[in-house]
Amino acid sequence: MYRDSYPVTPDAHLIRRRGLEVFCMDTVHKYRSNFKMVHPNHVWATLEDEEFLIKIGAMGFDSDDARFYPTGAGLLMFGCVDTIAQEYPAYLLDYQDISAPGSRWVDRLTSSGGEWSGNLFDFFFAVSDKLTFNLPRPFSLKGLFRVDDTPLHKAVREALLNTLVNADYSASRGVVVRKNKNGFIFENPGNFRISIKEAMGGGISDPRNIILFKMFMLIGLGERAGSGIPAIVDGWEKAYGERPVWTDSHNPDRTTLTLHCRNFDDVLFRKDTDEADSTIKSVGNSGANQSVNSETVGNSEAKPLVNSETVGNSEAKPLVNSETVGNSEAKPLVNSKTVGNSDVKPSVNSETVSIDLTENKVYRNQQKIISYLSRHGLSSSSEISEALSISATQIRHYLKQFINEGKIEAIGTYRDRRYRLIPD
Repeated sequence: MYRDSYPVTPDAHLIRRRGLEVFCMDTVHKYRSNFKMVHPNHVWATLEDEEFLIKIGAMGFDSDDARFYPTGAGLLMFGCVDTIAQEYPAYLLDYQDISAPGSRWVDRLTSSGGEWSGNLFDFFFAVSDKLTFNLPRPFSLKGLFRVDDTPLHKAVREALLNTLVNADYSASRGVVVRKNKNGFIFENPGNFRISIKEAMGGGISDPRNIILFKMFMLIGLGERAGSGIPAIVDGWEKAYGERPVWTDSHNPDRTTLTLHCRNFDDVLFRKDTDEADSTIKSVGNSGANQSVNSETVGNSEAKPLVNSETVGNSEAKPLVNSETVGNSEAKPLVNSKTVGNSDVKPSVNSETVSIDLTENKVYRNQQKIISYLSRHGLSSSSEISEALSISATQIRHYLKQFINEGKIEAIGTYRDRRYRLIPD
């Protein structure tokens, strides 16, 4: 029964004479945390680790000696790189950011670095963050929380996932992901198992590593029924007007996906503050005190933030609040001394109207932490700090706030403390 659970797939082979010791249990527990977030009431969520790994296909049954052993999929997804390399000698995951001119790379993450597990799960989430964090986001809220996911973000994540689940890990040269000034390039050993035309048409799904694909789907990643390739095409083409390009090469077999955009670095690295607030068209230059009147906000095209009809009595509601100002450094003041110049009459009364733009940065940092924990599960404050480039002191402050608000919980002693989201 267990042997017939999956079709013939390269990642289903059993790694005999090995057991649970091949798995990086920190990665397993992060995966389980993600699984529980997606399936909070699933019966598998309460299983012991070994039983859970059997259910998701990370361990398989050998009828010859009636024992369970790790599968290739389980080792690739949850193993440590030295153990993975024993089974897959050519195994390599390599991310390169070569977007800055004149430098070999500005950021790199390889499975052989020895500073992290080197497995597929940790690589996917680390690189997914690196690829998508600077992509432009329209400002949208769902309740109190910003909606950061867009078809473009899904397209880039799907491109990364497609690369990982279709790679031939027995072949040479490994998986290589590059971010450059013209877009993204995803390379994996092995060719398409169906024609590129069929894949782009949708409706046909034939991943090389079926169990790996299933594992990602169980935590809410990956498109069903062959819709992954169309999602990549639609998301990228609608955002940048250029069609993704797949190419096959041989000797050795290799698939390359190119997401290209002319002037990519001009459109890619827009901060989310640039388009975050549809109310604000311009808030001048960083660090400057800006004048605000009923006609201008920094330039002739800006819509008024404050006018004589909405400011001046106690019942008027402000047009700008601390959550909808896109520049975290500029602090415009509106009063009788700081409006325009000597020829302009103030449109507000003599009381100072101050907009604290630092609140927007606090909000963005909080959302980054929530988003990180939702993707990575159980994490330490130092891991969050390093991944988000936010100081450890600030991270601890935010985490304490979230604990008090009942959004996250802390697990473990002070030295080994980890944090995770509390499911709704």
